[in-house]
Amino acid sequence: AKGYFKSPKKNRKRGSLRSTEEINYIALQIDAILSRFSVMKVKGDISFDSLIGYICDTIAENNEKALIINKDIQARERLLTQVFEQERFALLHCRTKGVLNNTFYIFNPEEEECFTDAYMKKVRSVIVMLMPEGQHNDINMKLLGNISSSLISEESFLINIFQGNKALIRNQLGDILGDYFERFLNQ
Repeated sequence: AKGYFKSPKKNRKRGSLRSTEEINYIALQIDAILSRFSVMKVKGDISFDSLIGYICDTIAENNEKALIINKDIQARERLLTQVFEQERFALLHCRTKGVLNNTFYIFNPEEEECFTDAYMKKVRSVIVMLMPEGQHNDINMKLLGNISSSLISEESFLINIFQGNKALIRNQLGDILGDYFERFLNQ
């Protein structure tokens, strides 16, 4: 079985083959995103800091991980705010040791159309994307980058996020990630 997983040398081009490890990693990350994805309802008058605390407690496996995620989200937000008043959403994203897999969550106000906190004025949805720190940074950035670019390029995706329709969002998310995977395989 020696050489079973190698292509013949005459047909091999440097960098043209995707490794089994990369393919498996992306498939596992897509599965993790889709299986853990959730739409959460929170009080519309929640403060920004309280919302971040709630987000961290919801996503993290334990208190230690919640503190790490909180610190990393706050640091990213201080670097450059990702509250897009014009587009009516906030994108809280960062690289963190607080998660083992890429995550995608949506937090919408319960009663109000928008959050009422002054920092989140006119925001209808807070979208959270967390990327594990470590290996595969390039793959993770491209994977989550496809989701974030779809927030602008696919109007129906953002509308479904605002409406909190979990089934429709999950279907669109699956399509977005599936398209990325197909492009990755064909590179």
